[in-house]
Parts: sequence; structure tokens; C-alpha cells
Amino acid sequence: MDKDSIGVFVTLRSRKRKSGNQSLYLDITQNGVRHTEYLKLYITGGKSRKEAAKDKETMRMAEIIKSQRILELQNERLGFKRTDNSKSRILLTDYIDKLIKERPGKTTSQHWRNMKRRVIDYSAGKSLFLDEITKDWVKGFKSYLNNSKAFDIDSHKRCPLNRSLAEGTKALLFNKFTTIFRCALKDGYLDHNPALGIKGFEEAYAPREFLTIDELKKLTKCKPPHREVCDAFIFSCLTGLRWSDIVNLKWDNVQEMNGYTRLVFKQQKTRALEYLDLTPQAAAMIGHQRGKDKVSVFTNLTTVQHTRSYVMAWIKSAGIQKHITFHCARHTFATMLLTLDVNIHTVQKLLGHKSLATTEIYAKLLDKNKQEAVGKIPNIL
Repeated sequence: MDKDSIGVFVTLRSRKRKSGNQSLYLDITQNGVRHTEYLKLYITGGKSRKEAAKDKETMRMAEIIKSQRILELQNERLGFKRTDNSKSRILLTDYIDKLIKERPGKTTSQHWRNMKRRVIDYSAGKSLFLDEITKDWVKGFKSYLNNSKAFDIDSHKRCPLNRSLAEGTKALLFNKFTTIFRCALKDGYLDHNPALGIKGFEEAYAPREFLTIDELKKLTKCKPPHREVCDAFIFSCLTGLRWSDIVNLKWDNVQEMNGYTRLVFKQQKTRALEYLDLTPQAAAMIGHQRGKDKVSVFTNLTTVQHTRSYVMAWIKSAGIQKHITFHCARHTFATMLLTLDVNIHTVQKLLGHKSLATTEIYAKLLDKNKQEAVGKIPNIL
């Protein structure tokens, strides 16, 4: 534990995760108020030389962050101002634009743009410099999010709906917002973090809807309202590909290797390079007639909004009483593999998840061990 001369306590701690890794966080006490800051750094505890070296580097990074936090808190308590050597001032919205350009993934960039819209709305269009943002302003923005209405994504005018933002959306937007100040400290635009010590929203995990194998078979026997969209949906159920990856899938991403059809592509969300072998069913869906390299594999696809309508209409026609969107095909792929006892680490790789914890959410949906356990209870009635 480190204590500075003006009563700031900062301790680097770790907490064991379900995956077995240790999550590193800072335990910070200032003015008698205690809070934690998770660093999104993890110790694997691996025995190999490579894993040990990686853990050592992770601890070094955590110690550097701890030292930075102590300095930030000292500056905040003492009221130190920016020096003449600091970078020139920058508008808050301009800095957000800078961060958006550094994040190439379509989904990630969209989240940042949504956060920027909320910032502009909260500030009533007033242009603010980044170093003008105070802790009270951050608290006010959090309160604003907590009382905001959701937008109608089907409306180009983004009309407010008569319902509050989902808890997960609040957590996502506020997390993006506080990231601004951590990046600004690193880039030299700020000498303290106005969001430090302000607790974010609890990240709620919404239930993931999916189709069972029997429901999937039932669905394929119903006439699709839009052949291309529905084929893409089934293809997603068989591969786990997101809508954005299917839309951007070109024939030069399709390769033949050792009797298998393989997709080699960059995920639109993470920009990570992925290798995915297709089942004979999935390979047959894209046809045996190969197109030109830069031509889309799936043609005549519609907008996201129309796609959602087609999928929901198809689900309804099959008599399936679930709220299924196109993304639920990815959930279906994951749960189907786990139902068939595919190793969860393999499922993680097939989905392209960076963290096993994300994949474990699907295992919780099924939890076959619990089902088997309660099934052993004898009949007592």
C-alpha cells in the first residue's frame, strides 16, 4: 500500500476470476472515501517461461498505473494547474473525434459516436474544452444518462422512445465517456482525471435468446420472407459470424484447404484476423460456383432494420415464441456447440472471443451439470 503526504491511499490488489486468472485492480482511498478501479489487466499464473514473462510485464504495467494514479490524486488535492509545457487545449468533441479515428471497428466506432451525441445533448450544444470538464460535470453527465430516453434506431431523426436507456447501454456509454480522460492523461492534454472516483453503472447482462436445434430445424421448413437474408441467418447459426462480417464477406476470404472450406477474414468488430473452417452444410450454403475475389459472397442483403423485420417475421411464421434478432444466430451457434459437448475453449476460438469469460455466459445459459444434478432428485410426491 502507498500513502502520499496528503492522505491518499492507493493499493494494488488482485481478485480471482472464474477462469482462474487474477484480475488486477487499485484500491483507492481519498478523503475517507474508498473505491476500486479495475485495470483490465490479468495475471494468468502460467508455469511456462513465456507466461511468466507476460505476467511480469503485466505487473510492471500495473505498478506504473498505480504511480500515475497517486500523482493524479496529489495534483487534484493540491490544485496544481497545467504547466506551459503541456499540450495546447483541445475541445472535448474534437478529442472524441480523435479517439474515434483511432478505433477502426465499425461497432466500436458507433458506440463512441453515440456517446458523443449524448455529450453534445447534455452540454446543450455548448463547446467545452477538455480541461474545463470538472468532477461535478462528470457526475451531471452520469445523472443525465440515468434519466435519458432510448432512441428509435429505425428513425433517421433518432426520435426518443418512451422508455429509459437499458442498464447495459448506460454502462457502455459512461465507460466510453470516462475512457476519454484516461486517454487524455496519457496524451498529455490533462494533468488529472475528473472522472476518478466516480463509480460507473453496474453492467447488467441481458438474457441471450437463442434457438434450440429442434427450433432451428422447424424454422428451416418454413418459407422465408426474404431468401438471401434468411440464408445468411442460417449461415450465421452454422458459423457464428456476425451480420457485419457476413455483409463484408468476399470470395477472396473463402479458401479450400485439406478438403475443408475455410474462411480467412478480419472481424469487423475487433479487427482480429480469424480462421474458420466450415461444415459441409455451411459450405454448401455459399454454393459451389465461386465468384470473383472482391465480389460479396452474400448478395441482395438489405439494411439492418429490414433484416430484423424479415427474421422476426420468419420466426413468428414458424410458431416460435421468442424475440429473435439476426445476432441471436450467433448465440444459437455458441449454445448449439456447447449442447453437443464441444470444449468451451474451442467455442471461444470459433467465436473469436478474447476473453473466456464472455464465452462462459453461454455455458451459464445451458448449465447441463445443474440440470443433471436436479434430475437426480427422487420422486417424493
